[in-house]
Amino acid sequence: MMIADWDKEKGTTDIVFFILGTSTSKLASLMEGESVTNIAGPLGKPAEVEKFGTVICACGCFGIGSTLPLINSLKEKGNNVITVVSASKKVIKGEKG
Repeated sequence: MMIADWDKEKGTTDIVFFILGTSTSKLASLMEGESVTNIAGPLGKPAEVEKFGTVICACGCFGIGSTLPLINSLKEKGNNVITVVSASKKVIKGEKG
């Protein structure tokens, strides 16, 4: 599970996850307007974002969601951001691929 985006003014967080067990099944069953009490993260050392010029961000699968905040931060610093996204077929519930 990863944080893909957030809105401080609205107090909302967008997360990306794959339904694998009890916790992610419960998250998937939430309806619009329902909430989660606590979320821990992001954890780790934040990336240092500066004006580099032209930057290429390459991502795929579940890394796509977590790359969005980095792309937005790079653009806010005035970088020209080129994003390369790798995707595969749609995963159907119960199918591994």
